Parts: sequence; structure tokens; C-alpha cells
Amino acid sequence: MNDFSIVNEETRALNMKLNKLVEKFKNINVLSVVLSRKYFTRYGIHTKNKGKENIVNRLADRIMSVKCKHGTVKIISLTWKDNLATNAKVLQVVNTPTVSTMDNK
Repeated sequence: MNDFSIVNEETRALNMKLNKLVEKFKNINVLSVVLSRKYFTRYGIHTKNKGKENIVNRLADRIMSVKCKHGTVKIISLTWKDNLATNAKVLQVVNTPTVSTMDNK
């Protein structure tokens, strides 16, 4: 998509409005992510792994800079829910043979 497309123009306008809005609040930190074409898949919609890594690294840097700026911040670590047992039960139910009522005539 070229730089002057209507989608890009609307995106820029919305970003400017959002930036003006968040300036009023001290507890909001905006991370601007502009990636070159090489970080996207062929059609330019989804990011490649390198693009995701770039975004995550920028986010981590921002979090660390905010943490250092405000002193020690208590970090809450979240654990992932283990879905293996749930998925096994779902697969078991899906693979269970069923009897059709139409076959019993």
C-alpha cells in the first residue's frame, strides 16, 4: 500500500488524535511501531517472526525504561493455562463413535 492511500491517511489521522488524547494522562505510555516491508508477509498484512521479535523487543525496552524511571515496580508474572488435558478430552469426545438414528430403521 502506498504512503498516500486513504487507509494510511486515516490511520495517521487516528494516531494523531490518540496521541493528543493520551498527552493528558501521565500513566499512559504509547509505543509507536513502524516497521519496514521486510518484516511483513508477502501480502503485507501479517508480521513475520522477525517483525514480531522487533515489536516485542521494543516493548520490552519500553517496559524496562519505564520501570527504571519510576524506581522499583512490582512485576506480576502470569502463568499460562495448560490446555493439554482439556485438548485430550476434546479429542476423545470427537473420536468417540456415534450411532445415527437413521441407520436403525
